[in-house]
Amino acid sequence: MDSNRLKIIAFLVIASFFALYLGVAAASAQYEAIAWVTGGAFLGICLMLGKHVWILIPATLSLKGGVMLLPGMIPPWVFMTMATGGLFAIRVATKGQTFSFRWTKMETAILLIGLTILQALLRNPVGLRALGGDTAGGKPYFLFIFAFIAYYLINASKPDLKSWRWAVILYIILGIMDG
Repeated sequence: MDSNRLKIIAFLVIASFFALYLGVAAASAQYEAIAWVTGGAFLGICLMLGKHVWILIPATLSLKGGVMLLPGMIPPWVFMTMATGGLFAIRVATKGQTFSFRWTKMETAILLIGLTILQALLRNPVGLRALGGDTAGGKPYFLFIFAFIAYYLINASKPDLKSWRWAVILYIILGIMDG
């Protein structure tokens, strides 16, 4: 038998066990079954996008509301930033993607904005009730940090015009579906 047939047989066996498990879980633990299907679909989408997984960040900017897995209603683009960062780290570790940093005028502007936000934080310290603090109000600072990480991940991915076109199309489609 050649390797393609073995791969197909292995995939069918794993898929049947997964379908059997989901069939049982759908009757007894519906939220768990939804989590498995959603997680599997998300992982499949990330693997299909490959080095263009950064497209998920701008595509989810149009989604309103937040994900209620953690306290504080975290926006969906923050989770896509975390997923992109994790997959980017794996690609860099396996030498599947190069890692380069260029200092341009945009990085200078972001540094100046970051310094302005830092001085505002130092003048008016805030806490995060979600992390056990007594005061609340630190979420915008974390969102700024994640926005900088998202910018850097997109910049380090070296996107081309065709990839940006797909990101804009997904942004519009998700915006229409969310509205």
